Amino acid sequence: SVVYEGEVEIEQRGGVAACMALYLGEEWLDSNCWYMESPLPSGPPQGPHAGAKWKAALTFTNDAPVTVFVVDAAAAGGALWRGKYGIREALRAAVPGALGNSCMHLTGNQADALDAWRRTG
Repeated sequence: SVVYEGEVEIEQRGGVAACMALYLGEEWLDSNCWYMESPLPSGPPQGPHAGAKWKAALTFTNDAPVTVFVVDAAAAGGALWRGKYGIREALRAAVPGALGNSCMHLTGNQADALDAWRRTG
């Protein structure tokens, strides 16, 4: 079930910081090990947080709101993950310039994320 739905304003210049927050603790934020999945026309970002720079360049292509859904996935099992990949691929195929992999994020540990939200919400 959907616990929260809303839009968050994140300008392009805030993209790297947003990626650092959304993917906190992920090693690829610095290693950029997923770069070849979606190469940038300008080449791979350099310097600190190259992975976050890459993800931001893919995701924050214009100043538009980001739609956020928080869902209680306790009963979803693997269906939520399968649905995520299906939606990503459908968007990539149907929408010119679609973000594909960068259009959806699911936290790696949904139970921990929900528990943290409940403690602060």
